[in-house]
Amino acid sequence: MLQNDLTAVVTGTPSAGLLTLLDGIATPEARSGAWTWRFSPASVRAALDAGCGSEDLIARLTEAAEGGRVPQALTYLIEDVARRHGRVQVRAAGCCLCSDDETLLTEILNTRSLRALALVRLAPTVLVSAKPQADTLAALRAAGYAPSGVRADGSPVIEVPQRRRVAPPPPPQADTGEVFPMPALEDPATMARKLLGHR
Repeated sequence: MLQNDLTAVVTGTPSAGLLTLLDGIATPEARSGAWTWRFSPASVRAALDAGCGSEDLIARLTEAAEGGRVPQALTYLIEDVARRHGRVQVRAAGCCLCSDDETLLTEILNTRSLRALALVRLAPTVLVSAKPQADTLAALRAAGYAPSGVRADGSPVIEVPQRRRVAPPPPPQADTGEVFPMPALEDPATMARKLLGHR
């Protein structure tokens, strides 16, 4: 039974299909004895967010309702929420590309190597990228452009290059005090006789 106070009442145990329908469009209030649900703008919006259409919801409720009766208040609620649903659309975005040079943005938009950014034109001077700012900057630079990063307040992002430092030389080994024997030197007179003997 669908009632004028925007509640649905089921005596006994509802079928799986009816339970799914009512749980998807209304908020459960009681499940002991008679099962009850309450329709609200938030519950109807949740059904629309899940991909249901207003006409489909009304048709399914009409089919499930006792005597096929859907109160006018419930019909108005569903139609009113559906009328406002989706008037504001929220799209995920990583960052924006802004430039006064519309031709340059058109070129960037049509650059094949930048397709991974999934660029979309929001205005003649604004593109939106699906990638974060750092990834977008890197892709633009790899494609031969010279973009600069800015913060949300419009101030420039200062990028400090990471420079490689030369590794310091290894520290000198400490003197362990060990004595290494020097090779024995031959007597100079004996060495002279050997050299003269070879002449």
